[in-house]
Amino acid sequence: MCFLKRSFLTVSSFILLSHFCAAVDPEVRQFTSFSDFLAGESRGIAVSSDGRLMLGPGHIRILDTDEPYIYSAAVGEQNTVYVGTGNGGEVFRFNAAGSGQLVNLDEPGVYALALDSQNRLYAGTGPEGNVYRIDEEGKAELFFESRDKFIWDLAFDENDNLYVATGTRGIIYKIDPSGEESEFFDSQESHIVSLEFDLEKNLLAGSAPGGLLYRITTGREPAAFALLDSDLEEIKAIDVDRYGVIYAAALSGESRTTLTAEASAASTASSGDDSGNGEEVAKVSTEPAGKLQVYRIDREGLVRTIYGSDSEIAFDLKVRSDGSLILATGNKGRILALDTDGFKTLLFDSEEEQVTALIEYGDDLYAATSNLGRLFRINHEPDESGEYLSAVIDSGSTSRWGIISWVASKVSSRDGISFHTRSGNTLKPGDTWSEWSEPYSDSLGDPITSPASRYLQWKLVYQPEARGSSLLADDNSIESVSVSYQQYNLPPRLTSLKVHSNGIAFARNQTSPPAGGTYPGGPDGAHIRSLPKNIRALEEPSSTPMPRKVYIPSTRSLSWEASDPNEDDLSYSLLISGDGGQNWQKLAEDLTEPRYTIDGASFADGDYVVKVIAFDSPSNPPDSSLSDELLSKPFRITNRAPEINWDSSITGNSTAFTVTTGSTRLFRVEYSLDGGDWKIIFPEDGITDSPREEYLLEVPEGTSLVRVRAVDDNGNIGTGNREVN
Repeated sequence: MCFLKRSFLTVSSFILLSHFCAAVDPEVRQFTSFSDFLAGESRGIAVSSDGRLMLGPGHIRILDTDEPYIYSAAVGEQNTVYVGTGNGGEVFRFNAAGSGQLVNLDEPGVYALALDSQNRLYAGTGPEGNVYRIDEEGKAELFFESRDKFIWDLAFDENDNLYVATGTRGIIYKIDPSGEESEFFDSQESHIVSLEFDLEKNLLAGSAPGGLLYRITTGREPAAFALLDSDLEEIKAIDVDRYGVIYAAALSGESRTTLTAEASAASTASSGDDSGNGEEVAKVSTEPAGKLQVYRIDREGLVRTIYGSDSEIAFDLKVRSDGSLILATGNKGRILALDTDGFKTLLFDSEEEQVTALIEYGDDLYAATSNLGRLFRINHEPDESGEYLSAVIDSGSTSRWGIISWVASKVSSRDGISFHTRSGNTLKPGDTWSEWSEPYSDSLGDPITSPASRYLQWKLVYQPEARGSSLLADDNSIESVSVSYQQYNLPPRLTSLKVHSNGIAFARNQTSPPAGGTYPGGPDGAHIRSLPKNIRALEEPSSTPMPRKVYIPSTRSLSWEASDPNEDDLSYSLLISGDGGQNWQKLAEDLTEPRYTIDGASFADGDYVVKVIAFDSPSNPPDSSLSDELLSKPFRITNRAPEINWDSSITGNSTAFTVTTGSTRLFRVEYSLDGGDWKIIFPEDGITDSPREEYLLEVPEGTSLVRVRAVDDNGNIGTGNREVN
């Protein structure tokens, strides 16, 4: 047997034995759902809402700004794309003629870009709160100087009136083509962060920190109506589909762009420096917040949440010409596609931390990123190849890896798909991990060749041969992946052992099978421990009740706590010693509950110690099981009831008696006269606390019978009677 005593378990022997004692029950980690696959990292791999991996749309990096952040983007005639950056406050241009810097506005951040009907570019900045007009040659002129710190968004109506969303006073300004400005709407919020027009030419505006979505008429007398009061704090992006349905992305968290930017502006103002702190503003503008919700608002004003997340935010939102809704998210730099029922697909997973802006021109979709500031074009065909890295599998302790298997649909080329694994003992893969394995070929189950360890990661590689005929085709899609493993056996651990008060006994819980059936494991539960734990749990109550405690004189009860790092089933044996551990006698074995009541009547009065041994043998072969043991503190068993000895003489109206116990102390002595109520009596020394106490009782005249009752610490009761004249 591989039993181990805690006192003799050294580090070296533990390491040695843990490599030879394997737990018997294997575990299987399955990847089947959208959330399972979304936890990994993909390059050119799409993840569908129903939990499939497939080649995603191809993408081309067309612009590298060498700036850390891209805050804004716009597209003009002839498919010319513009992006605004931070920390340098530059505007870049990309078109068929090439790409490069158009202008440096000498402000830390370009937060908004828009083009008028004459294809002239306008840029909103912070923390100076200015709007610049930029010509084709890159010459910038100050077009509007606000009295606010930030220009968060710009929008032109059909008459080339420019609407300017600002912070930190939450005002929307209107500037007509002649340059005449007016205060269009004061939201009473700190920030207006997003603008869009609906089909009726009303202006939609999203605010912070109240998380309000306004619809504002654009006539001579603007009137605002709140379409949405979000539970979150910032309406970050708005778009409208061809049917007039409004989509809005809201976010919440301490790292929100506008609030942090507001704090930065306040800090700048308090220091008396109007130039602003570009580094500070730029850093916070793409910090991921804590929560995200995407709302759908129909023409009747009915609001429905179609997507939510507690770990990402949306920096931008677009309804494509084909009706699909796409989100630009952080903090993993992903583009998600949503339909009206909330089904989602991971379209694009960039190497950058955030996708901060989306623009569409005809059939072309562009994505701008931050950390680093780059521009990508997303194609309409599947990528040539792709790679997916799973989330790291944590087996809980050093484990032997079993097989990897997968289910694929419409397999057109087995040579185009390959799986690989690597393993290590650090949560984050690095140089200390093994190399990637050679490809596995058997989808029904190939033995994993990566070395034994605590952690494992698998990789899926698509080659050009596996490319489908259309975007997000089912060709060679992966439906599920399974990895099995078996932990090396580790010994159980006894962490506490309690001896309960004298006379406390544990009553057995009576259980009965459910109506019309039996518990798993057969009619008598004989093979319950042979079943997988998930099957055993089918009939188990949600919480196991503690056994009922009852009083039985002379009993002593013990309870203990034990755990097993492999989550093995445990059994227990008890040994008892009455000579301080010199000799041991078997008390009980094969216990399954961590408690036991000793029948004190079976033992002579005296002091005892109990040893509890925990075994993991129910879940392991006999030659691989391990154990741990723990000793109790000494405790006393007393069976003999207190004895009452009467003094032979009676002096006057007094009678004397002595009460003696076995090996414990007296707890209480009471008396009754002629069958009356019981009353407490104190001994001659005033305290009932010794194995032997002397008493003197005053007996009133006319009393004929004195009864005495004595109770010791173990609850043993002795009685005595005396007739008196």
